Amino acid sequence: MTKIWVFLGFVWVSQISIADPIGLKLIFSTAIWRHGDRAPLGTYPTDPIQENWWNTGGGGWGELTPTGMAQHFQLGTIIRNRYINGTFNFLPPYYDAKKIYVRATDHNRTIISAMANMVAMYTNPAVEKAGIEYPDIAGWPAGFVPIAAHSQDYDTDCVDKSPAGNRTGTKANRAKESYMGGQ
Repeated sequence: MTKIWVFLGFVWVSQISIADPIGLKLIFSTAIWRHGDRAPLGTYPTDPIQENWWNTGGGGWGELTPTGMAQHFQLGTIIRNRYINGTFNFLPPYYDAKKIYVRATDHNRTIISAMANMVAMYTNPAVEKAGIEYPDIAGWPAGFVPIAAHSQDYDTDCVDKSPAGNRTGTKANRAKESYMGGQ
């Protein structure tokens, strides 16, 4: 819920900044969201649905599902319509690495979520220039500009850690120990 409020706060602040009659200009903005729908992180040993059942979207525990990819593609479309094509025009109509930085935690599900967002925001054959912003070769998807999603390893990543510690993980570990013998 906190992440949704952060994004909504970004949208609200951006709307006020654009409509400001005294000429203020937005010079920096950030948006934060969580990954899309994913497979569960695990299950109990006798569950008939084990990891090999989760074979979509790369497959396996914790991996992003096609539904999760679609959710982020839809979010990227909303962002494009509002902040690139819409009334706000905060973002350039083409990808500019000096203006847009994509950051994800070092998990497949978050990196792929970020990529799905960027595909929706910056894959536009009508705007993107073949041979300049992406290769002009047979087989390359028209208008597709690959955009890096940056990450850090877990030990140095301050985004992927709660300042209060991982209380959920501690509770989960205790439950796992008591109900499953630590398996």
